[in-house]
Amino acid sequence: MNKRSDKDSMCFTPSDRPRVFHKCTHANGCFLDEEASALMIPMPMAVQNRFKGELRILMSKACMGKLDYSENARGKSPVSPCRSQPDIWELRLNIRDQKYRIYYSEQDGAPDFVALRIHSKKIARTDAETNRLQDNEMRLAQERYTEYKPQRWGHEDRHCRYCITPVSEERK
Repeated sequence: MNKRSDKDSMCFTPSDRPRVFHKCTHANGCFLDEEASALMIPMPMAVQNRFKGELRILMSKACMGKLDYSENARGKSPVSPCRSQPDIWELRLNIRDQKYRIYYSEQDGAPDFVALRIHSKKIARTDAETNRLQDNEMRLAQERYTEYKPQRWGHEDRHCRYCITPVSEERK
C-alpha cells in the first residue's frame, strides 16, 4: 500500500460536479451533531457561534475542494491522512487555543465525504501519550466507518438532512 499524503485528499481538488459531505448517523441521530453539541456546552455563546460557523465553513471548503495551506497560521495542512487508520482522514480546526479534530472518510461517489467523529484534541505530557489518545479517537472513527458502511452511513440520495450544503464564497 502506498503511503497517503495530505495532498492526495479531495479537499484540495475542485470537482466538475457538486460533492456531498455527509454526517454519519445511527438509529437515533447524528454522531457529529451530538459530539459537537457536547463540545459546545462549556463555551460562551459567542464562541459556540464561531465554532459552528468555522466548522461549517471548513467542511464546505473541503467538500468544494477549496482548502489550502495558507488557512492555517502554522503553515500546516488543514487535512491529513490518519496514521493509524487506513480509511480515515483528519480535518483540523483551531479556535482560540483549542484544537478540534474531525475524522472523516473520502469515497468516489455519493456521499463523497463522511464525517465520523469530532473531538477536542487532548495534549498530554508526552508526544507518545498525546498520540495514544488521538489514536483511540481515530480507532473509534474507523469502527464507525466499518460498522455503518453497509448502510452508506445513513445517507439518503435525495434531500438528506445530514449532508452539508457548501457555503458559497459570496456568503462569507
